[in-house]
Amino acid sequence: MGKMTFIFILLCITSLPCLAQDGVLDTGFGTGGIVITGSFDGSGVAIQADGKIVCAGSSSNGSNNDFAVVRYNINGTLDTGFDIDGIVKTDFASSNDNGYSVAIQTDGKIVVAGSSTSDRITAIAVVRYNSNGTLDSDFGTGGKVTTAIGSSNDCALSVAIQADGKIVVAGFSLNGSYYDLAVVRYNSDGTLDTAFGTGGIVVLHGESGYLGNSVAIQADGKIVVAGIKKFPDANLSGNFLVVRYNSNGTLDSDFGTDGIVYTAKF
Repeated sequence: MGKMTFIFILLCITSLPCLAQDGVLDTGFGTGGIVITGSFDGSGVAIQADGKIVCAGSSSNGSNNDFAVVRYNINGTLDTGFDIDGIVKTDFASSNDNGYSVAIQTDGKIVVAGSSTSDRITAIAVVRYNSNGTLDSDFGTGGKVTTAIGSSNDCALSVAIQADGKIVVAGFSLNGSYYDLAVVRYNSDGTLDTAFGTGGIVVLHGESGYLGNSVAIQADGKIVVAGIKKFPDANLSGNFLVVRYNSNGTLDSDFGTDGIVYTAKF
């Protein structure tokens, strides 16, 4: 198979009452409401307090993927105040590094979560940037953190920032036979938060496998993760899954059945 090239594509859809028609492309953004930035695979987006748009994903370095972050001004132009050209690439290891989700802290720092593969082991990867795109040396090791849960394949698909600055990521961990839903919480310096689960990690085992696709923090500090409960038949995707945790990582018994809700797809 030939090499595949991916691109970020942003569409700005207007929904303001002053406009004649809701849902039309915003011609004040990019070209006719669309911005294309080549050679990137965009997976996550967040809006800064100043309205600038931050996209996260991955980009090939010629032999494998690196984390990639792109920041746009409100009008869709690349923000030259973000690493000169508006684009930052970050290498974790010798193999593929992929960013999947991005969140903005209240201080303007940018957190991206995904995965990093080294020596055939894929671990959860989190990186934090200063508002100008440089790596934040106050986070992890040179701005980067990797966390291995299982023995082969772990990944963060979503990230959220708590009001106290702690960072929560959700995704999955391969237990050898199937995937478990995984949630990890970090202190603001990138260390694992030992007040959460076991050493900062909570793994939810399912009969046929769970995947965590998105995480959000309630105002009371409870953590909600949405994803998929897999069917035993690998050809079927499964049911909707929502799990709510207390702030210490235990399942919230006031939600669904012992903190878990399944909803059949329709």
